[in-house]
Amino acid sequence: MATWGGLNPALTSWRNGINRRLPGRDTRTDGARADQAHGSKSQHQEDADGTVDAFDQDINVLMSSVSTGSAPEDRIIDAMKLDFEQDPHRRGQLWIEDREIANADVDDWAERAYSGDSPHTEHIHWQSRQSKEHIGADWPMPHLDALLRELGLGGGGGEEMLVRKGDQGEEVKLWQHLLTDLGYGALVGTVDGDYGPKMEAAVNADRKARGQGNASYISGWHGFVLLRALATKYAGKPGSNGLNGRNGTDGLPGKDGKDGKDGVLTGTLALTGGTLTATAQ
Repeated sequence: MATWGGLNPALTSWRNGINRRLPGRDTRTDGARADQAHGSKSQHQEDADGTVDAFDQDINVLMSSVSTGSAPEDRIIDAMKLDFEQDPHRRGQLWIEDREIANADVDDWAERAYSGDSPHTEHIHWQSRQSKEHIGADWPMPHLDALLRELGLGGGGGEEMLVRKGDQGEEVKLWQHLLTDLGYGALVGTVDGDYGPKMEAAVNADRKARGQGNASYISGWHGFVLLRALATKYAGKPGSNGLNGRNGTDGLPGKDGKDGKDGVLTGTLALTGGTLTATAQ
């Protein structure tokens, strides 16, 4: 079995898609980087860019006790093979499982007998095409999604979750950086792009602070509140009031008012000496 770590972007996308759809699968025989049992020409060896082009995946995707896979698990593996072979980016090169091998460049994925040292009965070997290994776009899995819906196990890739435990890559690094900035750096540890136990502890510490239970993923809601908390942290405080503005210039003189009505004299007129003359108008 290969040891863990070092998957190229293409196989990281493939593995992340599987983990989102089957988060509780068995991973005991998973592996990527070669151990001592692998020869120097194995695709589990690091290539020039430091990544490996092969991923071993445990057969027990439903955690059955049958080491070589139960009947439903066999159906799921067969659906995965179709999705691996039919990737629109043509990232898949070959797979090996249960003494059979199929290669994109040999009779267009025709299944043939495999006689290598490992029969690959407890895990399936996925190998990417060297020229396509840099393509990390989501890997479509329509056959797997349809089968999981048929079996009542979901399907659709878990789009409601931004990242899950077991995911690796730049998306995980983003949330690790964010959680570190929000005060969970001691739990996150090194920002390595691996959603493992440390990342899970940091996620659940923040969920607990918000009155939520534990989870092995970052949901859309949790991602939103994390981003909002980061924005609040760096948002500027209101500034002080500005100085009063200058007085404006005087306005123009107003128009003359209308003449008032004649007044009426009332009361008592006292005349002492002299002459009072009244003229009618």
